Amino acid sequence: MNLTYEEELKNIVQHLTNGHVILYPSDTNWVIGCDSENENAIEKIKDIITDSSFTLLMTDARQIAKFIADPIPDLQSIIDAQAETINIIYPNAINLSNQLLNIDGSVNIRVTQDSFCRSLIKRIRKPIIEVMASLSNQELPISFDDIDLSIVTKVDYPVKYRQQEKNMGKAIQCLKIHANGSLSKFTN
Repeated sequence: MNLTYEEELKNIVQHLTNGHVILYPSDTNWVIGCDSENENAIEKIKDIITDSSFTLLMTDARQIAKFIADPIPDLQSIIDAQAETINIIYPNAINLSNQLLNIDGSVNIRVTQDSFCRSLIKRIRKPIIEVMASLSNQELPISFDDIDLSIVTKVDYPVKYRQQEKNMGKAIQCLKIHANGSLSKFTN
């Protein structure tokens, strides 16, 4: 059965609100994700991708203030000034599961520009998680067909939307905000 875009969005939102893990296309690659507040779903992702590095996807810089202790005032202009997809690593994360934090207590956050991801976030009214859908020592999947079958079978719902697209992978630029307020940029 072919779902319309709207039916697919409703279906995915239902999965997310029920604590399920989804496999979905983001603005970078195919990724695994869930509701950022569901500890059981986060744990399930860690069982699927054992060396997982979590990124929180949000729709705008205003959402970020809820999750970091010392937001910088001109954050939206910094995000807007970037020409590429960018993850920002923030020190002193707050109001998040410890499972989502990096070893140093920082958190990876991206304000997504992908309309599909933005729709999901707006509909569940909270950030969603992104973890690259690849096992250790495997290349990042640039199309749905590149995803290891063991990952596809372990998630609760592989999203149908954009499964036919090829070559959607993008390099991710990272911007790290240090505790002293300085910034450093690198490619992940």
